[in-house]
Amino acid sequence: MQKRKGSTMYLEKRYINHATVLDCYGAFEPEDHAAFLQAFETIHAEGCRHLVINLTSVYRIAPDSIPLLQFAHDYFVGSEGRISLVSPLSAVRQQLERARIPHRIPTYLSVYDALHRPNALTPTLLTSYEPCNSSSPPLASSQTCQPERISLPQGYSSPSPV
Repeated sequence: MQKRKGSTMYLEKRYINHATVLDCYGAFEPEDHAAFLQAFETIHAEGCRHLVINLTSVYRIAPDSIPLLQFAHDYFVGSEGRISLVSPLSAVRQQLERARIPHRIPTYLSVYDALHRPNALTPTLLTSYEPCNSSSPPLASSQTCQPERISLPQGYSSPSPV
């Protein structure tokens, strides 16, 4: 796959075992939606049952692009497939966490984990960065909220130390 004119993200498809890995490079902006959807439709039409969207080399995801990941996940699950995300960059991971994507789509630190270690979800699933109290005024710069512990989705466990 190639970078489309006017897009800021490059997509590359590869096959590992019985899964398809869609490697994304650059910034995931609204002008990339058509290229992403085209790649996604092509992969789905090929009969892929496990798609790993590798966001390792994505340094920014526009807020308008995040619902596209949820759409892709819902579409694959509806056709008895599954999608995994790989996102080790902290800026991208934080954007996904704010949108609560790791609570809906399995998110891993590496492609290897996504393919071979389904219980090795990112440890960021253990905390939530919601405001301390929605009725309280905004926090002063010296105040901090303590992250609260949340439960993992059924069937998933926190990563065990190696």
